[in-house]
Amino acid sequence: MMRRISVLPIALATVVAGSLINAGSGWALGAEGLGCRVLPGSTNTFSPNCSNNQPASSYEVDFAVQGETAPSTYNWSRPTRYAVVSGCSSSTNWCYLSVPGGSIDRSVTVSVTLTQGAASETLTSHATITAYCNGQPC
Repeated sequence: MMRRISVLPIALATVVAGSLINAGSGWALGAEGLGCRVLPGSTNTFSPNCSNNQPASSYEVDFAVQGETAPSTYNWSRPTRYAVVSGCSSSTNWCYLSVPGGSIDRSVTVSVTLTQGAASETLTSHATITAYCNGQPC
């Protein structure tokens, strides 16, 4: 008596194995985060949300991808009213912006889409610039 082997499990295993092989470097996505810091400031550490802690006429708000395990291409989304100090390009994992100080609170949200092969991931970070009046928060 001859046994019939179902081709469905074999075909399914082939498709799954092929998709895993084709995923390539896209597997590296998922551990990244987008952090920010405000200069001048008291910390050099990037965190998902950041803010100023002292008065200044202008601030450099730095956004940077953290925890990358493989190179990516980058598509930055940022408020265009703030000048780019450095980065913010498809080949840089950072985007540094110049944000004015003064007597108006400002909110700066930046997103970046990382792409590795066919895989992509979007990250977002937020900075709050608190207004200062006569050396104190307004």
